[in-house]
Amino acid sequence: MKLLYFSDPMCSWCYGFTTVIDKIQENYPQVEIEIIPGGYSPGNKEVMSEKYKNMLQRAWASVNLASGQAFDYSMKFVHDKFCYDTEPSSRAFHVIQELVPEKSYEFLKLMQSNFYAEGKDITKEEILADLAEKFGIEREVFIEKFNSKDIFLKTNQGFLKSRELGVTGFPSLIGEKDSSLTMITPGFQAFENVQSILNTWLNEQKVDADSNDHSCNKGSCKR
Repeated sequence: MKLLYFSDPMCSWCYGFTTVIDKIQENYPQVEIEIIPGGYSPGNKEVMSEKYKNMLQRAWASVNLASGQAFDYSMKFVHDKFCYDTEPSSRAFHVIQELVPEKSYEFLKLMQSNFYAEGKDITKEEILADLAEKFGIEREVFIEKFNSKDIFLKTNQGFLKSRELGVTGFPSLIGEKDSSLTMITPGFQAFENVQSILNTWLNEQKVDADSNDHSCNKGSCKR
């Protein structure tokens, strides 16, 4: 039994949802959370327009109001060639997930804070390598793995999985038990709302488990 968390390092509502994931980890230590960068806008080659920048600033203000997360609205990462390509940061997450898996969530949060609060361009390999160094990973090791075929494949598999499961927005949280999947939240919600849905789902799993303990054979039914 675990939660599939479809996120993206460059999704502002995912940045806000970090506060919710932190509380889930604190209150439900028995539940595993698998983070999957689902592909908000991978491979985007369109230079960011002033109109899109203004839209993002409005969205960021809404995220700040809902979550309290800090933003640098000046967007220092924007330049005349900046494209909102979320593939590199998603790929960097998979590098950390492979090399130091226990730190992958912290790396996701580090990418988010550097992008949203400090205005660093996390579409750039050199910036991502700088962040990886903070986790004790040598630049050469990170860059080699970052550009490897297996990491490209894992990154694309994550994008494909989100589409296969019908994930159309980020963040999305899906409960998984055996082969059964339950949507917990298809988007940002406050922790109190997610907690209520999560408790219902966990209680349902317990009932199912208790039912599976029953057996009937040789003339009697036993618990």
